[in-house]
Amino acid sequence: MYKRGVRVAAMLAVLAAGATWYCLSGPGRAWSADAKEGRMQELLKERLGAATELYPTVLQGLVGGTGVLEEVHAAHQALLPARLDVCGTDDERIAALERAVGEAKKQEDIVTRNVKQGIEKSVDALKAKVYRLETEIALKRLTEK
Repeated sequence: MYKRGVRVAAMLAVLAAGATWYCLSGPGRAWSADAKEGRMQELLKERLGAATELYPTVLQGLVGGTGVLEEVHAAHQALLPARLDVCGTDDERIAALERAVGEAKKQEDIVTRNVKQGIEKSVDALKAKVYRLETEIALKRLTEK
């Protein structure tokens, strides 16, 4: 299970590095502002679709006791910014973060249950709790702006 988590983390790191390189190097085309904005929206929506598909897939593994917590967190950490990037208002961002808090609580509950059943280590319950708290703090910061 550990090797699978490392592979997922490495894959996400490669994707992030490639995206960063692309952003910094520029496409080398003289696109109009409208075309750039349209393409950006396409990419953001495509990323949201992929992340939306990935998250429940890895979460289901955790529910079944075969998944890795780090994979779930990585998938959720890809999903949250994808959701936030398509939000146009603070109210939409707050709704996205509230949804993320609910999902983080669900992850924590699943891991706590798995720890009680001997499927996961107690340290995983602490990791899930920290992740949930980080998500709640992000929501609190946005609502106190």
